[in-house]
Amino acid sequence: MGDALSLDVIPAASERRAQALGPAYHTMSLNYSLIEAVKTEQLSLDEAACLLTHGGRLFDLSVLLSAFAGIERDYLFALLSRGQLQAVMILFRGLGLEYGTLERTLEVRERKAGRPIAVGPKTRTEYESINPATARRTLRFSHVRRAAAS
Repeated sequence: MGDALSLDVIPAASERRAQALGPAYHTMSLNYSLIEAVKTEQLSLDEAACLLTHGGRLFDLSVLLSAFAGIERDYLFALLSRGQLQAVMILFRGLGLEYGTLERTLEVRERKAGRPIAVGPKTRTEYESINPATARRTLRFSHVRRAAAS
């Protein structure tokens, strides 16, 4: 089979890779496990996002959301951590996420930035007023526009 690894070497190589990468390997593994769980409908996207926001993991949340929004994870991380509130709301609404998921994400964002948490009823009203179909079209347009620019 040429340069292919024999089947008996693969588990040992996989274990060495996991040891070399340490915590980063487990984080990547968790992210891809969550993505797969959502794709196979074992978890909802809201449930997976809540697991990550509960741990305060905005970058991991950006990895998860990028898999379903078709937007680069680094761009999503910048959006989640310091982007305009309206853009974050459009993203979450376009992905069909519940307001509670947005609220927890915004709380993590403010806590990490060292700012007081300022999520209130006005934010909820604004979020619920966003038409989900329009938000999805906005996400698709954003994806096409970024692809054309590159």
